[in-house]
Amino acid sequence: MSGRRVAVEAEFAVAPDGVRIAAYRFGGTGPPMLLAHATGFHAHVFLPFAAALRDRFSVFAFDLRGHGESEAPGTPDGYAWWRLGADLLVVADLFGLVGIHAVGNSVGGAITVEAELRRPGTLRSAVLFEPIIYPPEITAPSPMLEGARRRRRVFDSTAVMLRQWRGREPFAAWDPEALRCYVEYGVRDRPDGRVELKCSAEAETMTFAGDVTAGIWQRFRKYRTPTLIVTGKRDHLRRSQWAERQAAAMPRAWAERRDDVGHFAPLERPAEIAARTADFLLGGQG
Repeated sequence: MSGRRVAVEAEFAVAPDGVRIAAYRFGGTGPPMLLAHATGFHAHVFLPFAAALRDRFSVFAFDLRGHGESEAPGTPDGYAWWRLGADLLVVADLFGLVGIHAVGNSVGGAITVEAELRRPGTLRSAVLFEPIIYPPEITAPSPMLEGARRRRRVFDSTAVMLRQWRGREPFAAWDPEALRCYVEYGVRDRPDGRVELKCSAEAETMTFAGDVTAGIWQRFRKYRTPTLIVTGKRDHLRRSQWAERQAAAMPRAWAERRDDVGHFAPLERPAEIAARTADFLLGGQG
């Protein structure tokens, strides 16, 4: 048996280009929170993080296009990050969300900023975990592209996936339940009895390639949402070194360095990171 879990029932928003975006109500009470995940993952990877926030927020999430249960666009330019930002807006419209507290990780952080730039006033506040918004001097393709092309996508079972990945970076640092959610909600059963990642190689690589010319950084001055940018320990990709520069370029943003987490902080220490997230979103700034 695959060991695959049954996902929260999806509701579908339709993007401007016709792509159907799967969106979810993760429950809770309080003001709306919308979660945006990293490339290659899906909304359900946030479930442990969301569980620690449901007493203070009504939590919503969605699958990026070509990820999870969301449709894939028909052409490579369908993964441009301005389109992903527009997807966030149609999800907000689907649920009637206003004054959103947003949380984004990696590309999810980038498209959260893009969405607010496209429709100012959508967000009330935001916490972004190492948003992949490239400084102007970086014009080369993402160094993650080659790894995405080579990534194994078919496995004998989710149990095999968990055994192989528990000790492998970046998953070795993850909360065990977050890893189980990624694996067990992130695959489809195959006719041959094996399982396959829902996110295809094309979806992952094209999403990584989507921002080289998006120019989000150059528009930071127009982004006025109170925002905390959280960076983890330094890594060879230098993602952790951008936070202070990003925050300095935004009118109402703060950078926070944590050496106890990496790029996927909400998936590594869900309860602890959720507490810091709620503290910023509800308690003010800085």
